Amino acid sequence: MDNACRFYLYFHERILGKLIGDDKFALPFWNWDAPGGMSLPAIYANKSSPLYDERRDPAHQPPFTLDLDYDGTEPTIPRPQQIDHNLMIMYRQVSVRIAS
Repeated sequence: MDNACRFYLYFHERILGKLIGDDKFALPFWNWDAPGGMSLPAIYANKSSPLYDERRDPAHQPPFTLDLDYDGTEPTIPRPQQIDHNLMIMYRQVSVRIAS
């Protein structure tokens, strides 16, 4: 997301917050660029949630660290290395978009 999008989102949240009387209102988002956000949120593993999918591989349920560069093969590297790799992927995606 570039800075213009971030500003748009920021003001969109502020306007919505004023309309509903909640100064702390924020749109929900998945924070992929933090280690805690590199696994599926628990709601995806909750069988009573509409987001639950019984076809989802049980091995990928929380607290499994997702591979943000998934190519169809299972990652075999330790979690700290996977986190570093994911952060590199995030940085590359952001820096390439900024440069273009």
